[in-house]
Amino acid sequence: MIYRTKLCITWLLLIFVNTCTSMPYYKYDSIPGEAALSSQNKTSNLIINGVPSQRRLFYARLRFMGSVAFCGATVIEEKFLMTAAHCVYDSTAEEIFVEIGDFALAHAPKTKYKIAEIFIAPGFEPSLMPRNDLAILQTATPIIAFEQVYLQVCPEEIPEESLPMTLFGSCGMGKPETLGNSPKIATPELMETAFRSVPYHHYEGSDYIPCRIDNICTAPAIQDAAVCTFDYGGPLYKFDTCGEDFVPECVYGIASYSASKTQTPHRICNDGSYFVRLSFFYGWIGRIFLQNN
Repeated sequence: MIYRTKLCITWLLLIFVNTCTSMPYYKYDSIPGEAALSSQNKTSNLIINGVPSQRRLFYARLRFMGSVAFCGATVIEEKFLMTAAHCVYDSTAEEIFVEIGDFALAHAPKTKYKIAEIFIAPGFEPSLMPRNDLAILQTATPIIAFEQVYLQVCPEEIPEESLPMTLFGSCGMGKPETLGNSPKIATPELMETAFRSVPYHHYEGSDYIPCRIDNICTAPAIQDAAVCTFDYGGPLYKFDTCGEDFVPECVYGIASYSASKTQTPHRICNDGSYFVRLSFFYGWIGRIFLQNN
């Protein structure tokens, strides 16, 4: 555990240095001790090119009754979580439940909570690149010891001039070993990777298409890093880089979708990761809390 903590701190420090010096990527396979996480990890439909995460107790998973997990979520209040709207918009509260616990340990106990209400952000449009892709889930019962679990929503927009210097992290369930084009049968574990914000969504020819106002567009701080299909709904958090350790300070976005350079099924998440910009929804989030507390 001490080795993992030191490794993750070193990893984040290296990323931060490279981000601040305007280098586009940190070469992932040159990090000591992480050679086992090869470039084949790009074939996963989960966190891509990440490292085993430290405890992120605010991370939660959504499941259908009697089925497998399908999206991530983030605990933000005693009875509230955030996720991507496209994960839940066509489901009822009775069909899904949320698991909360220490996902960094595969066999750690998880607590299940029923969902009482699903709130979909106004203007949500489902598509391959969904718009206003935010949902708030209210649990039927309070989350146990939520003060030790939740991650607050960032209280304000990060100034535009500070965004290139801001290190963001995201976590999700990953499978660090792969075999050919398919993940090995292994217990998924919580993985973490890092991103920096960019002002463009993508470019066509020589023209940049600006990032949508409801999105945070990112580029990987680790080469080829991305969130992918089953990570959607998980958090994008701002790291507190002022202390001795890099710890998540607040949740700034929610994983929404990823782009693809190719149509090959196992390389669908290799051209940018896109997150819901929570500051765009501050008014709506506040009203949901006031009306349902």
